Amino acid sequence: MQNYFLSILSFCERAPYCLGYAADIITVGSWVSYISIGIGLLIFVVSKLAPSWIPNKLLNTWKYLFGVSLLMALMSFFYNVGAVKGKSQYNWTLGTTWGSDFPILQTRIIEMAKEIQDASNQQLKIKVLSADEHEELKKMGIDQKNMLKAVSEKKIQMLHSAAYYWHNDIPAATFFAAVPFGMDRSEMEAWTGTSKDKDGNDEDAEGYRLWKELYAKKGLIPFPCGHSGPQMGGWFPREINKTSDFKELSMRIPYLGGLVLRKFGVNQNEVSIDAIKSYLESGPNYAVEWIGPFHDHHLHLDGVKPREHYYYEQGWQEPNTMFELVINKNAYEELSPHLQQLIKNIIRKYSLEISYDFETKNQEARDDMEENVIQFRRFPQLVIEDLRRASTDVINNEVHTKMTDKLGMEIYTSYKAFPQKRKFEPIKKCESSK
Repeated sequence: MQNYFLSILSFCERAPYCLGYAADIITVGSWVSYISIGIGLLIFVVSKLAPSWIPNKLLNTWKYLFGVSLLMALMSFFYNVGAVKGKSQYNWTLGTTWGSDFPILQTRIIEMAKEIQDASNQQLKIKVLSADEHEELKKMGIDQKNMLKAVSEKKIQMLHSAAYYWHNDIPAATFFAAVPFGMDRSEMEAWTGTSKDKDGNDEDAEGYRLWKELYAKKGLIPFPCGHSGPQMGGWFPREINKTSDFKELSMRIPYLGGLVLRKFGVNQNEVSIDAIKSYLESGPNYAVEWIGPFHDHHLHLDGVKPREHYYYEQGWQEPNTMFELVINKNAYEELSPHLQQLIKNIIRKYSLEISYDFETKNQEARDDMEENVIQFRRFPQLVIEDLRRASTDVINNEVHTKMTDKLGMEIYTSYKAFPQKRKFEPIKKCESSK
């Protein structure tokens, strides 16, 4: 019994040193301070009630340690209180490339910012600034086209967008959003994901490691934040039975998809969101590609009159679009490890919620459109094959050739090779209904 009692007190003798040291290195360590005080008080009480067979020298050591632990705990506590009050209040701006009322993307990001703010006990306050808030953006010297640069320069600290918007400045960024006949959602999640190693530490997938390295050159940290899932092929004024039916169409379709259709005689245009519906109504040779049934219905594309339009289902140009949440690296590193982890966890949560919203709301909207006699179509297999060949040519000549650095080539090679590494059945190819 005597040996057991001495062992407990020997542990108590060492504990204040460990806890006091931990309190010094933890950013907000008041709870460690409380534990140190508690153990110090325990030592004090035990020393007062100690049996007579405990040596006086050991009792004096315990009393000395009580004073030391109390002093260290109080110093740590007041130091950390001062740090919280004097250093840990952050006011960030989160820019988006979406409109202020843009469903799913803008609305979910507003919710995400509020959740981060609440979970941090208001230490990190985030103001969301949408792309259509022109006056405020203008005051900051920002427009939609240079938002990534604004994050890099720390004019704003965060951005929600899609990486292919930056293709002129960072050609390889396209692979972290969408390319024609590219990876689907499950493949992109695996390529850019994070798992745990055997020690419980975060381990980045190959694509995520490359993405971080690419953005690090701009002083940025990227996070996956939502997936659109398969998109639609677009609204056409006539049926597309062969690739020659694309000829002389004027079509709103962005970047790579538009470059592919140019090969078949399409006049490509990039039209702002608020002008898409009026563009489709412009004449008998106008077509548009937007996102999917839910967002297309939001723009009332299913109500264009008087012409009849065909709605094609296979979004070959964007089998999936991955959205990004980008943070200024210096701003992120100013935060405590606790706040950094909090941000990462909440971004992951909203990435799943955005993806789920796209999946469920698109299906609901499609069902409603079917009831309203919208004419759904699928591209014939020969058209799909021609589009696939043209897409390969565009990616090789328009994207690959611009990536002259080693990292760009590594990203290109990794993206092409990843789907082939899957050990289960590969992605189902687009096929026409017969």
